[in-house]
Amino acid sequence: MVFVVWCLWMLLVSAIPWPLFECNWLTTHQLAEALLFYPATVLFGLAAMIFLLPTPASRVERLARCLGVAISIVVPIACWTGRYRWLIVSAFAGLLRAGILLLWLSPLVFAMLVLWTIRRGTLKWHPRNPAWLRASLALTLSILALEGTARLLETRPELAALLPKTLPEPPPDVVSLAAVGGSTMKGFPYDSCYGMMRVAAWRLQKQFAAKKVELQNVAETGLDLHLALAELRHLSYRPNVLVVYSGHNEFFHRQEELALDRRNNWESIDPVLLKSALFRICLQKTSQFIQAGVQPAIDRQFCGDRIAPDRTLQLRVSHYRSLLIQLAEWAQRHSVSLVYCIPASDISDFAPNVSWDEHAGPATEQTLLENWRQIRQLMTEKNWPTALEEALSLVSEYPTFAEFHFLAGSCYRHLGDFDNARKHLKAARDLDQFPIRATQPYLNAVREVASLYHIPLIDAEAVILSNASEPLTSREQFLDGVHPDLKAHYQLGNAIFDALSPLLPTEKPAGNSQHASDRASPTVTFEQSIRDLNVTPKQLALAYDVTASVLIAYNKRRDPPSEERLKLSEEFARMAEGLRSGTILPGTHGTESLSNTE
Repeated sequence: MVFVVWCLWMLLVSAIPWPLFECNWLTTHQLAEALLFYPATVLFGLAAMIFLLPTPASRVERLARCLGVAISIVVPIACWTGRYRWLIVSAFAGLLRAGILLLWLSPLVFAMLVLWTIRRGTLKWHPRNPAWLRASLALTLSILALEGTARLLETRPELAALLPKTLPEPPPDVVSLAAVGGSTMKGFPYDSCYGMMRVAAWRLQKQFAAKKVELQNVAETGLDLHLALAELRHLSYRPNVLVVYSGHNEFFHRQEELALDRRNNWESIDPVLLKSALFRICLQKTSQFIQAGVQPAIDRQFCGDRIAPDRTLQLRVSHYRSLLIQLAEWAQRHSVSLVYCIPASDISDFAPNVSWDEHAGPATEQTLLENWRQIRQLMTEKNWPTALEEALSLVSEYPTFAEFHFLAGSCYRHLGDFDNARKHLKAARDLDQFPIRATQPYLNAVREVASLYHIPLIDAEAVILSNASEPLTSREQFLDGVHPDLKAHYQLGNAIFDALSPLLPTEKPAGNSQHASDRASPTVTFEQSIRDLNVTPKQLALAYDVTASVLIAYNKRRDPPSEERLKLSEEFARMAEGLRSGTILPGTHGTESLSNTE
């Protein structure tokens, strides 16, 4: 009885802080009060337990009481110091690994007991040997059953199971075009009124005047590639061509892989344990539980934590590549032509959110922050050579710290050395520990799969930079670091149109005696696309309102907060209000022009 009471007490003390401090159910004042009352309550309860319960009579009861006292001291201290979640996560991680190792040792223990029993020639060579044999045999059978069940349960639905097995053929008078991806493919923040796929479909309609070009755009904001491709089940019929633009949202899904504390890298034993299906599924489920209890966030500090161990990041890229391959094979089976797009983003003006280096931590944070401010001041004074020298010095000392690469790249950019600027600015993007933009491994995966399956490829960055004032993507083409502006959408739409034309049927339209090879697409302009797709100042104002909100949300992930993002957000809000009231016309006061833009 004493043992059971102490076990219940340990469970209660350990579990209560989770809903109190980790689930965001309490207001700030209630949380402060809970931090005062919880330790006092635990200490009072511990004193009552020791006073009221009888003295432990067995070794097990004494052990339970010692553990109960230790937990009653450690857990409140962890809550006070903000280390409760780390403590619970570490306990989960350690107990999970210890439990799996002990389970897998049971077959070895059973085999050793059987051999020793045979050698001794008697079952009861030890009074407890029969019980040991029964227990080890039960554990052996259990681990075999659990591993088999886990292997079945852990199997994620293959993409082939999520993709439509059959699709109706499109009507003979319809050219079917489909698009899949995240917010950029959807046309965010212009959404239904404009976007690269609407431009491509608009141009195709001019080419196929006797047919109806129907765009099935199943892209949705915030989807990673797996979720985006699952949306293909909503297609009405088989598309002639499917265009894929995805890669910016891969960090924001399946975060249970990142939920365990990033400092707990069980590098020595995990490569062995990961061979166990039971371990893999238990790790995933406990991580999902941990992740569900907290808001996904990165610590707001100048020297942040790693997003995840390298092996986890590599597995996520491999999964992304696997999805692209599965889609390519599905498209081959269903006679669907594919076009893959390598996503682009602003590398020049969009600073990384979280920076990390193994040599940068709490002890050096204040010094590094002061160095950062000094370089920023030099940049404000346009003292680019000195700022560059200071930034490169920090890059050499902290080579994986994204913020210093960004500063060095910005200095190189203003000095006109675009090659070195590109190297450091892309390093800043790829080293960001809260990656909003697609990183180089994902871009490489798209290129590799497209080459392997001979899929037409559109390099969005190359397309956007074809008419840019400098050879670096910047705020000139992107509204918020990720989403292209109207002109960039127009350029991408033209590139998609050029890639689609050779993939579509070339038979001449009914009633038209002109040979198909002589049918050329009419000359079009940006102004025509804006007019024909009915983009209005009111819609532009709505897009700017949304962009202002996005920039504020992005800034919550950065410390110190970006003054540039805040100013840009305020500028978009001001432009949106002016467009709505009519005091600002498109093309003036920093707004995008709806005419005469090539």
